Amino acid sequence: MKDIVTPVPPDEVRGMIKKCLENAALLNYTRLSAETRIEDDLSGENAVSASKKLDDLIHLAELCVDLLQQNEEHHAEAFAWFSDLLVEHAEIFWSLFAVDMDQVLAEQPPDTWDSFPLFQILNDYLRTDDNLKNGRFHQHLRETFAPMVVRYVDLMESSIAQSIHKGFEKERCRNVSETIEHFLLQCPRFYSHRVVLHTQLLALNVATCDLPTLLAAAGVHPSRQHAVIRLTCAFLRKTGQLQCL
Repeated sequence: MKDIVTPVPPDEVRGMIKKCLENAALLNYTRLSAETRIEDDLSGENAVSASKKLDDLIHLAELCVDLLQQNEEHHAEAFAWFSDLLVEHAEIFWSLFAVDMDQVLAEQPPDTWDSFPLFQILNDYLRTDDNLKNGRFHQHLRETFAPMVVRYVDLMESSIAQSIHKGFEKERCRNVSETIEHFLLQCPRFYSHRVVLHTQLLALNVATCDLPTLLAAAGVHPSRQHAVIRLTCAFLRKTGQLQCL
């Protein structure tokens, strides 16, 4: 047994604090998971629907976020010399949550948005925490939900594009001949599609956007001519004008 006069080596102090924080992560998560009965949901002893498991998991996520925010608020200053250990404590805590999260998500039906609120709760918290942003759990969360986020963005983009297109369809051009030059270069109904086309052409280092360029790739380097024609065809197809040619 060491006497009370001999200083404790810094590494020993650090090791003791590290062990205490690891135990605290396990104890705190066990308490919260018991409160939300998530362990009972996943034990298999009772028949629990996938939607009920997801609801309990979302509630657990909210409690976890609240707890770690309180830890940061009340204990960050006390652990100023060991801030990296407090971050590791949080990562260990979230690694325990990740095990339950993965199991619950694996039981959810495909092509459903029910679990998206879980991503929003966790990602909103993690991306504003400088210590946990892009950390182990944040990376795991983003990889897990990446397919759903991509589908969500695609859906929103498609919905917005359809709304814009329908709005322009109501605004028929008056006293203007519906020529290919008009709907390729001038028609306000296809403004949003034209902006995309211009951006794509600039990415190919093609600054000119006139009929010879769009229809014959005139003046375009041979290596990029096929790509320009393909972009013009995509524009015509998306605007519904391909059949008019």
